[in-house]
Amino acid sequence: MLGAVDVRKKVTVEEIESLLACLPGIQRVRVVVNDWGAIEEVHVLTGLGRSPKQIVRDILSALKAQWNITLDRKRVSVAQVQVGELRVSVRLILAGLEIVTDQLSRQAQISIRLQKVEDDRTVAYAAKCEAEMHEAGMLLAAAKACVKAANLTIEPDHFFTVEDVVSTRIRDRTVILVLVGLITPGRHEDLLGAALVRHEPLEATARAALDAVNRRLESLPPRGSLFRPGRMINVPEDEPAPEELEEGEKQEAREDGKTGIAELAPNEEESEGPV
Repeated sequence: MLGAVDVRKKVTVEEIESLLACLPGIQRVRVVVNDWGAIEEVHVLTGLGRSPKQIVRDILSALKAQWNITLDRKRVSVAQVQVGELRVSVRLILAGLEIVTDQLSRQAQISIRLQKVEDDRTVAYAAKCEAEMHEAGMLLAAAKACVKAANLTIEPDHFFTVEDVVSTRIRDRTVILVLVGLITPGRHEDLLGAALVRHEPLEATARAALDAVNRRLESLPPRGSLFRPGRMINVPEDEPAPEELEEGEKQEAREDGKTGIAELAPNEEESEGPV
């Protein structure tokens, strides 16, 4: 007869941040955990539309409902800013586009340079992509180079991909449509960007790709953020609510760390992120 196997549910820091980022009013989220996998701090950046008490209540309720995690409200800190100011500091803009062609090989290299403002300074990100010298290939390469540069701004387990590029006509204007996929831990999301061709198609393609990327950029963890990718956190299974415990049981639970978020299983090695 087989013995009982203790299978412990786990949730990553990224999954928690992704859930909390979907709550009304929340713009950015940072979850800090200790070496045992317990939540030390939750930092959120919000607009001015909802009170901090409402935000904290939503966070505690979401964690409890989704993973049965009970968190002390004192571990949640809320900073409020005007949303318009936040968008300016997060959005990427197209700063440069360069095309180098080789007539002998019929190959083209397209380089894209993006910029954004961080702490009152301008930071640039560049990437390039090669393609055959025909319109469809070069439009696709421009979108891919733009997305590659955008991926340099976020944690590597979150990334954008180019699904398709289409050039179409609306009345007497040419429009570029770029379908971008956003890959996050356990989730795939499609984003659509569009731009009118004002000067030339490659520049419009880069702007269309940025239109898609900027829709979700502010909710993604920037490169070098506080949490370590791949950190796994145990989720309590059918854990009694704190008010249902007797005083002696509460003390025991506090000692083994189960009144809040459970720590990593003993001797469990911390993941180093995606391979």
